[in-house]
Formats: sequence, structure tokens, C-alpha cells
Amino acid sequence: MSDSGKSSGTTGIRIAIVVAIIAAVASIVAAWIGPGVVVNVNQQGQATAFAQIQPTIKSLENAPTQTPYIIEVTLIVPVTQIVEATRFFEVTRIVIATPFATATLNPSVLFEDNFAAGIKPEWNMQGANFSMVDGALSSQGLLNAYMGDNGWTNYAVEFDLTAVGQTFGDHGFELRVRKQDGQNYMTWHLHTVNGCKFRWTSTIDGTETEVVNSWRNGKCTGHFRIEVDGDSYRTFIDNEQLLHFVNNKFGSGGIGLLSTHNGTSFMLDNFRVLKLP
Repeated sequence: MSDSGKSSGTTGIRIAIVVAIIAAVASIVAAWIGPGVVVNVNQQGQATAFAQIQPTIKSLENAPTQTPYIIEVTLIVPVTQIVEATRFFEVTRIVIATPFATATLNPSVLFEDNFAAGIKPEWNMQGANFSMVDGALSSQGLLNAYMGDNGWTNYAVEFDLTAVGQTFGDHGFELRVRKQDGQNYMTWHLHTVNGCKFRWTSTIDGTETEVVNSWRNGKCTGHFRIEVDGDSYRTFIDNEQLLHFVNNKFGSGGIGLLSTHNGTSFMLDNFRVLKLP
């Protein structure tokens, strides 16, 4: 058989395997709770919500012979049942018995750091007082940390805040996205004094402008996710979408993590940047 014939045959097999895997998962899930619906499952196997299946196959590797076979999935799917629309959750692991492959369907990870082995070299960090404590980044006072690429376009930034103090809506803990340089970027500001809130600003040539009506009540600690996708900006805390706005000032850029107040302290862990499809 020619090389082209082998390549065509391999592609056909992979497509057949993908279709069979999707069919197997869909039939098992549908039998569980009904057609067209899947239970989102976290890494501890706990169901979190109902959602329609909208999978995107990223890759399919070798087909092993051992059983059971595990399909590990990380998908972002819009929730349309049980919880109100526009919230998002992750399907992270489904275990099934099928004579097909182990497929890993993860979004592209642009960067991740759990700080277990210290600070990764991709970070550029300048700060008054920061260190690794209990496997998390701990900071007291001023901090200016940045990483990423000016060519990054659509992505989600996720992190866990386990402690934060003395941060205000106009100075304190900040996350900058689509950062072109020190004068041009979008900023998510966290406020924790007399209540937990946040707001957004855009900075163009060093001039900061508040995104109108972007103040929202939130939480001071938990799992945070910031999505920048086209002109859309979304803020999630503990898997709940709290804000969506549209802004066309920047189309790409890196990420900044800052403390702009001498009294601000925080502990941050499980930082990662995911490329959005």
C-alpha cells in the first residue's frame, strides 16, 4: 500500500473512532438522564450541573488494548437547563467501557503555574514582598508581575484566591488582560473593603477609563475565571457568570498580575491561561 493510502486509512480509522466514542458517551449519558443532556462532572466525580453536549474533538492518540477506557474531557459548555443560561461549567472526566481509544480533549493550555516548585521562569516579577507559602503565591504590598505574548487573542485566565486583604476598586489587586505594554491594557479590579466587589477599566496610552456599569458584587475568595473572546469580556466566580460586556479597544495581548496598594495582601494558586476556540 502506498504512503498516501496508509495515511488515508489511518485518518479514516481515527474518524471512525472519534464518532464511535462520541456515540458511546452520548448513549450512556442519555440513558442516565435523558437524550441530549450530560451531567458535568468535576475531578472528584461530583455532578455540578446539567448542560447540552457540544464537544469539540481536539486530538485522538493511540488505541490501547487495556480496559476500561477513559475519556478525559475539558469542555466549556453553555448551560441551558436547571441553571440559568450563560453560566459555564467544565466536563473534566467520563469513564466508560468501550473498545476504542483513550482520548484527551483538553483546550490548549497557553500557560499554567501551581507554584508547587516555585515561580515559573515565564513570569517577570517585581515586588516588595512575595514568596511561596503552602504551595501558593503570597504577596504583601506592591507587586508587578506579567507574562504572556502580545499575539495572544482569545483566552481564559483562571486562578484561585485563598486570601486577600486591603484591596480597593481603584488600587489593590488587579488582573490585566490583552496587555500590549505598560500603557495599554484592560484591567479587572477587586475590591474587598466593606464588601466584595469588582469593576473593569480600559487603559489607552496611560489614561484609565472605567467600563460603564461594570461594578458588580462578588466574592473575595474562590475560583476566578476571566474570559476575553473577540470583543466580549466575561467574569466568573465559582463557575457563576457575574458580568459580560463588549469592548473593542484591544484584540490581543499578554497578562499582568498586580498589587498597586502598599497594604494589599493575597494568596493565589492554580493560575492558568487557556486558549479559547
